Amino acid sequence: MKALSSLQLIPFLWLRLSPATQAQFYAPDTEYHDCVQRVFVVEAARVLAWWMDRRGTNLAEVSYQVTTRGDQSTIWELRWLDAAGKPLKTATVSYAADMLKSGPEFYRSVFKQLWMSGWKNAPAMVPSETIDRFWRGAAKAGVSREQSLRAALDGLHKTATAPDQEWVPEMAGLLTHATLPSIADRVSLDSVLLARGAAWLAMAEQATSDQLDALWVPVLFQAGRERAAAQIWQKKFASKLAKATAQQAGWDIWMRKPKSREIFLFATDSTNLAMAMAMLAYDVKVNQTGRLLAELIGELVGSEMELPRLHNYGPLFASHTSISGGHILNGAWPFFNRAEWVQLLTQYSPSALDYRGYLEPLGAVTNTLSATARLDEDIDSSIAGLRECTPVLRLGPREGLGALIPTGVATARDLLNYGWEMTGLQMGRRYYFVRRRWSVPDRAEPIVKIVTGELEGLVPLFLSSKEANVANYRDSVSRLELLDGYFPGAETEGADDPQAAKLNQATLFVRRSWLRPGNVYAQVRWLSTLRAGSEVTALIEEVQQEGGALAASAALRYLDGLKRDRLRQIPRADDLKYALAETLPEPTELYVRSVYDRKFRGMDHFGRAQEMERLYWQNPDSGLEERVFENYLVSGSFQSAKRFYAQVRENLVDPVGFSNGMGKTAYILGFCLGDDALRKIALADSSSGSHTDMMMQIWDAAVSNQSKVLEESVKEIVHCHEKEKGVNSPGRRLLKFLPLVPALRDSKHPSRPEALRYFGKSEDWTVLRWIWIDKFKMPAEDAIIFLGGKENDLFRRVMISYLESNQAKTLEALNRFNSSRNLIDEKATLAAFLYSRFHPLSPPHAEPDLKPGDTTSVRKAVLAKVKSKRK
Repeated sequence: MKALSSLQLIPFLWLRLSPATQAQFYAPDTEYHDCVQRVFVVEAARVLAWWMDRRGTNLAEVSYQVTTRGDQSTIWELRWLDAAGKPLKTATVSYAADMLKSGPEFYRSVFKQLWMSGWKNAPAMVPSETIDRFWRGAAKAGVSREQSLRAALDGLHKTATAPDQEWVPEMAGLLTHATLPSIADRVSLDSVLLARGAAWLAMAEQATSDQLDALWVPVLFQAGRERAAAQIWQKKFASKLAKATAQQAGWDIWMRKPKSREIFLFATDSTNLAMAMAMLAYDVKVNQTGRLLAELIGELVGSEMELPRLHNYGPLFASHTSISGGHILNGAWPFFNRAEWVQLLTQYSPSALDYRGYLEPLGAVTNTLSATARLDEDIDSSIAGLRECTPVLRLGPREGLGALIPTGVATARDLLNYGWEMTGLQMGRRYYFVRRRWSVPDRAEPIVKIVTGELEGLVPLFLSSKEANVANYRDSVSRLELLDGYFPGAETEGADDPQAAKLNQATLFVRRSWLRPGNVYAQVRWLSTLRAGSEVTALIEEVQQEGGALAASAALRYLDGLKRDRLRQIPRADDLKYALAETLPEPTELYVRSVYDRKFRGMDHFGRAQEMERLYWQNPDSGLEERVFENYLVSGSFQSAKRFYAQVRENLVDPVGFSNGMGKTAYILGFCLGDDALRKIALADSSSGSHTDMMMQIWDAAVSNQSKVLEESVKEIVHCHEKEKGVNSPGRRLLKFLPLVPALRDSKHPSRPEALRYFGKSEDWTVLRWIWIDKFKMPAEDAIIFLGGKENDLFRRVMISYLESNQAKTLEALNRFNSSRNLIDEKATLAAFLYSRFHPLSPPHAEPDLKPGDTTSVRKAVLAKVKSKRK
């Protein structure tokens, strides 16, 4: 690694911590270690110290020094200190770079080297009993970290009387499942808890004198090593488990590359929820099932009363599901998360070595919360109780740092740091949803102002460096380094930094946060921004080999979003996209976009529609229905389009999304075919109050000659969607035009010239204008004036050439119009239909029904299973 200038070192202050000042929040200077390996050596040392000296009378702290050699081998120097800082034990742990890819062997090797420092003998354990107790501990994990930690802390209190062979494997199973919410969003606490669980597992395994490979699967998988985890599980269990606990059954599904249906059906059993929520979060990111999860979550948990306990997944609902998903509980996820975190703190008993300064402010917080904290309709629900909690939350960034004391589960500093981080994560995602996705800035502003005003260090979870404009932004980014998705990036670069220094920063970030799926997108983006194409290629290939679908889908989303010129800067980018797409468990919209150039671009529209329909029926929740429908339309296969729409209607459960896409084209198809039933169905499926829905209502009122309905519909679109758009907004201009509509109907009307020239060349309401042209059988000359004249945009050139009865020019305009854009919408549908009146868009062809007889959507299968359970 090349030396960095002092300027580049600023955002990486954590790199220069000395062993004497190692902190409770820490990020060892390892390279190419996954998130668990990075802290395992130290956490295993802390667990061993606690196990040896549970009262903390001798071993008071663990310190370390880590060195990465030129051959990428790693050496750790560890010291166990007494209260005066005197070393009582020391150990050296070393391993070659290849050991990082060895699965359980890494943990066994490290633990064996630590064990050689001289610890009390662990009681012998029977392998079969150890396995049973591991899974018994896993079953105690709750759906949230807080629930699991309470169970673990309760278990810790019983260790004084229970034999080690009983509670040690149970603690291993519980802690390695307590971190499952990290699949949705990883926080600092997850890595250390998982490492402590791995330490207890290593101890239990060593005491059995046997290798219990399958028990390491939860550790490896959550550490980002999906491929290794799956290989171990499938080797141990060649076929599906017949009898299993909820956790075993969940892993058995997960390790066999499941489709969304298997995961969602597994989640219908309430006893599976702690395991299933992590699996659903994974599926949302890999198979793009966020909209589906938002729709079905109430059915899966059985009652809205059960939803608050899913608060650890609140950020996922805010950022990875539908708009309706973001509105679940009216955004109160942060409120419920804070409430359970406070409850956890009140039940926690700090050891003699632990930080106790939080106890007094915690008492004040609990009294204030019980008296005042309520959900209030006048403020965003996420804010409720926040100010009341700030005396304890403020301790997180400051008191989350401290000596690395022995621990078997967690320390007070762990919990304080977690509460502060989780508050930032929850509120940051809520702010993003309200401000960006819901588009209500006035409601969003208090969220960011209150959080960043009351709590230090959380600004990067809300605002970019440019937006925030604060001097300590870099320090805040560094402090949040162990959260996935929040990274230094260009935010830490000086404008005048040389390219080599910037690239050093980017590659250092990659090496420090290796195999963290939540950071893969950021890593690839940073390298790509620096034009480091070869590094991007190497990173993606290595992540694909060591990681799995979660990391692959993150890399694929980035590549998919690049424009062609940027993609060319990455060597073999097209091959990478294709290879990554083929690793996805089932067809999705992301899959089709990624393989489009190789599999679909060379087809005619009808052939493309058929191939995409076949993929759709493999996964009816894929979101491909719009592509299929529109390709049928522009191929002139109108009967296939109608047939397919009728078959997929039961899966179209998002009226906003439908109205903005397929709804418009379906309506215009109905209009073109004179199919009143199709128009009405499209209107019904689009009913949502969206801007497009209201526009379609305006179209329909014009088609139906309902002048009063038309006027009310225009007023509604102005009121709901054009309040701040000024007097010349499209809706207001249309409202002023409505008195002139009779002049369109009557060629001798005195206001006819004014009506024909009213809109001119404006692009507003071109489809509506065509509806009136067609409805009133306007002469071609008048219609052309109404459209704005012959010199016009490509869409209206199609209409004008059609009005002039010029087939050749209509075809030329249609081809130019289609090649000028990358979407098929109501305009493309209308343009294609107009040309089809001259000549069929394609020769007569068979239009077979491609729907298999046994195809059922995940939504329908889940609802059927839930209904059967309730009988």
